[in-house]
Amino acid sequence: MIPIFWPINISLAMINLVLSAWILSIVLKNRKLIKSKTTNYLSAFAGMMVLANIFAIAIYFHFSLYYGPEIAIPLIPLNMAIFFSIIFLIWVLKD
Repeated sequence: MIPIFWPINISLAMINLVLSAWILSIVLKNRKLIKSKTTNYLSAFAGMMVLANIFAIAIYFHFSLYYGPEIAIPLIPLNMAIFFSIIFLIWVLKD
């Protein structure tokens, strides 16, 4: 049985994945209009965030089969920090 903390981590990572993919799509659209090093770096950063979240989901699912709440609980604040960082990045990009 999977403790409730692992589905919370997986759900947060999925939300982070969707938001990161959204940022990547925004940056790639703007990259065609604004040709600068900054947009190239930002698109690379957003792409790495997407990959990191895909790996996080896979790792969390694998960990949920073998580890309990002692591993899952400390990861929740980490995922929340990532979530708020992505929200802040979206807020900065909208301006």
